[in-house]
Amino acid sequence: MPTSPYVSEIRERIGHDLLLLPAVTAVIRRDDRFLLCRRVDSSEWGLVGGGVEPGEDPKDAVLREVREELGIRVGIDGLVGAYGGEELLVRYANHDVVSYVTTAFLCSIPDGSPLVFADGELAETGWFALDEIAALRRDRAIDRILGDAVDLARAPAATSTPTPIVEEHEDRTVGVDHFAVAARFVTARFPGAGVAIVAGSTARGDRTATSDIDLLLVGDQLFDVEGQTSEASTHEFEGEIFEVFAYTPTGFDEWAARGIAQHRTVTVHMLVDGTAIRDDGRLASLRRQWRSVLDSGPSLSASESAFRRYVITDVLDDLADATDPLEQRVEASVLFERIAELMLLTEGRWIGTGKWLPRRLRELSVERADRLTVPLLESDYTTFAARVSDELERAGGRVQSGFVR
Repeated sequence: MPTSPYVSEIRERIGHDLLLLPAVTAVIRRDDRFLLCRRVDSSEWGLVGGGVEPGEDPKDAVLREVREELGIRVGIDGLVGAYGGEELLVRYANHDVVSYVTTAFLCSIPDGSPLVFADGELAETGWFALDEIAALRRDRAIDRILGDAVDLARAPAATSTPTPIVEEHEDRTVGVDHFAVAARFVTARFPGAGVAIVAGSTARGDRTATSDIDLLLVGDQLFDVEGQTSEASTHEFEGEIFEVFAYTPTGFDEWAARGIAQHRTVTVHMLVDGTAIRDDGRLASLRRQWRSVLDSGPSLSASESAFRRYVITDVLDDLADATDPLEQRVEASVLFERIAELMLLTEGRWIGTGKWLPRRLRELSVERADRLTVPLLESDYTTFAARVSDELERAGGRVQSGFVR
């Protein structure tokens, strides 16, 4: 699109000096690929976009830009985010300097839509996966936008209206938009939150009648008490129970690192896997940082392995000696927890507590999990102990005589 009369008029007054302009960007996605366009003037690949005219709604602007540049009409599926900064500071060949603040929309087009280079600004188009884009000569600003678009795709409810969950209250069927309730809760109770993420069963879409809403908050202005860096608290709001885990950036790093050291990654999984309902721009980098830690897996040292095997050996012997049914049940429960953790850590998997331990174990191997759990649930402690011994041997064997702790 040629320079608008509005911008031309301003340029007549200020010359080539820095000009701050609003813009829009269309993130057109099909499955795991994004539509990029190579510009004639720079030969760089980028996303379709352009300036917003005075009085123009940003949604109308992005529809217009795509129509002008590609000759098609897109559907707007959601908001990716707002972007600015050094990456969007542009110095043109004619010496004009522009700092853009762009609103990026997630868009889609029907399969087979013909693309027409309507205004002559584009040389070619193509559909690319992220790893292919990394090898292109491209506009540096698109990396952050595409990274955020991928994060939103992992949490569909964050880019579209969440599907209402139907619950029964006093014999009435009520559609509850838990993400909207969570957003109102954050505004009312934690307005200083920069990042807010709904996690747990609400984010996964498998809530039950008794589910609460797990909420992770990160922000610089969360607490009134000077020096406070974290808070775990329970709240009631609009008939829902919220379990809140709130941190300053420093507090989150400290607690996340503590969890990693203990091989338990509850907080980090909330960050990486949850559904974002508020983002001040730091979420994408936080997710990239901690996702790489998760992907690396836990590190089980030789000394920790020996200590864990020592504990399991001791509990195995206690179970073999137990005759009281209650004592047998307790010892077997402890033994399951200890051996399941060892199995996961030996295989480079993160452990969990409560219901997450058997879930993680089944993710590792349904067959190995069943070999343990079937006799345990049937109170067949002799078979259960034998299965535990098999797994203990697989992890390095019994540790007893000569062990120093």
